[in-house]
Amino acid sequence: MRTAPRHRGLLGGLAAGFISLAAAPVAADPPTPPRHVNGEVVYRAAGRLLAVGTAAWTAAGSQARPLTAPSRFGSDSEPAWSPNATKLAFTRTRMGNADIWMLEADGTRAARLTTEPSGETFPAWSADGGHITFTTDRAGSSDVWVMNTNGTGQAPLATGPGIERQASWSPDGTRIAFTSNRSGRTGIWVMNVDGSDQRELSRPGAFNSDPAWSPDSARIAFATGRRGATHIETVRSDDGSDRRVMTRGGGRGDRDPAWSPDGDQIAFTRGGRVRVAPAPDAFDQPAPAGALLPGRVSGHEPGWAPVPAAAPPETGEVTVTDLEDVSVKVPASEEFAPLDRPSRLDVGTEMDTRKGQLDLHAPAADATTTATVSLGRFTYEQQGSPETPVNVLEVARPAACATAGRAVAARVAPEYVGVRNRGGRWSVGGRHSTSGSHKTAWTTEERCNTTTTRVFEGEVTVEDLESGATVTVHAGECYSAPSRVPRAVPCPTSRFRPRR
Repeated sequence: MRTAPRHRGLLGGLAAGFISLAAAPVAADPPTPPRHVNGEVVYRAAGRLLAVGTAAWTAAGSQARPLTAPSRFGSDSEPAWSPNATKLAFTRTRMGNADIWMLEADGTRAARLTTEPSGETFPAWSADGGHITFTTDRAGSSDVWVMNTNGTGQAPLATGPGIERQASWSPDGTRIAFTSNRSGRTGIWVMNVDGSDQRELSRPGAFNSDPAWSPDSARIAFATGRRGATHIETVRSDDGSDRRVMTRGGGRGDRDPAWSPDGDQIAFTRGGRVRVAPAPDAFDQPAPAGALLPGRVSGHEPGWAPVPAAAPPETGEVTVTDLEDVSVKVPASEEFAPLDRPSRLDVGTEMDTRKGQLDLHAPAADATTTATVSLGRFTYEQQGSPETPVNVLEVARPAACATAGRAVAARVAPEYVGVRNRGGRWSVGGRHSTSGSHKTAWTTEERCNTTTTRVFEGEVTVEDLESGATVTVHAGECYSAPSRVPRAVPCPTSRFRPRR
C-alpha cells in the first residue's frame, strides 16, 4: 500500500509542534525541504536579529535569515524563543529607550509589550508560554518583573536595593534563575516562580552573569570570571555544586550561554562571534574544557530554538526524532538535504543514516511503533492495510551493481541498514529477501547478488524471495539469500551493529 503524500505548509507544521516535509510543487530548481525554525539559533548582529539553522552552520553566516531590519534610531537585541518556537520576545531600543517586543518566528507581526519611559530589557518566557519576565528600573532600581504575553498584568517579582536582572525560567516551570549583586558581588540566584525562596548558587569572589538552564532543568550554565575575561561554567541547579568548566575564553570573554535542545551543546559569544562547545549530560563526565565544535557566525546573544515534541504519525507518514547526522530526500525532490530536528515525513522518503542514526515512529494497530535505524540508506514505505500497517525499510542497492559484471559484483561495497525494533511490525526489504521482527536488533547487508540478515538480539523471520522459503534467524546467526539450503548459520562478529 502506498498512500498519497499529504501537503502541509510551514505555518501549519509549526502550529502542530513539528515540521512536515511534504512534497513541494515542482519549481525551476529542484525542491528541497522547507526552512523551519526548530533547532535554529537566533542571535544579534549589527543591531538586528538573525537566525541560522544548525545544519547550515557556516563561518560566514551566509545561510542566516533576517528577522528584524537595521535601524538608524537604535537596535534589536536579547532574543528569547517561546517554548513552542513559534514566537520571539526581544529588546528593541529606539532613541535611547528600551522596551520588550514580540514577533512571529518568521519575523512578522512585531508588537510592543512595554511602553514605560524606563528601560525594559532581558525578556524570558515561562515554561508554559503564558508569561514573560523582564528587567526594569521603573521603581528606581533594577528589578525583575513579570507580565502576561500580551503585555498586561505587569508586576514585580524580584526586587531589592541592588541590581536584579537577567531572569531565566527553568524548563520544568518550577524555578527562575537571575543575577543579583545584593550580596556585594554579582552572582547567580534562583527563586520559585512566585518570587519566594531566593538563594545564591554561584561561587564567591567572581563576576557571574547570563544564567541559562539545561533542557532537563538539572544544571545552570553561566558566564563567570573577571569582567572582560569570563568563561562558561555549569553547576547543579539544586545546590550550586558539581562546578564544571565548559569553555576557556582567555582574555576574549565568553558570555551568553544557550543550551541546545538535546542538552549536548552550548552556544555562546566569544570575541564577537557565536561559537558552540560540547556539553555534558546532567551528571555525566564533561568534554575537555575548551573544546569547540566546528562553525561560527559573527554575532552575540545566541538563543537556541526549543524542539517541541512531534505529533503521532498518521497512516502514510512516519515521524522522525532523535536525529544524528541524517539527510533525507522527500518524494518530490531530487536532492538530499540535512535534517536535524523532529519532522513528519511522507512514505517514499529516502533517508541516509550512514554517518548517524534516527528514531522512526510509525503507525501501528491502535498505537505507534518505534525503531532506531542506522548504518545506511533506505526508503520508508508502508504495506498492509490502514488498520494493520507494516513499516518497510527498502534498503538501497549498491549503485555499482547496475553496471558491474558477475566477477566485479562480488567486490562491490555493500549497503547496510541496522534496525533496533522497539515494538510493532518492522521489515527491511532487500533485492533477494525481506526480514521482519518484533523487539529485536539486526542488520541487512545488501550486495549485488545476495541479501544477508545478521541478528544481534532476539530473532528475525526472513523470507527468501528466490526460493520462497521462510527462515527464522536467531541472535548470533546469519542468513544469506538466495540460498539452496534454507537454514540460518552462525556468523562471525561484525563491526556493523545497530546503534542504540
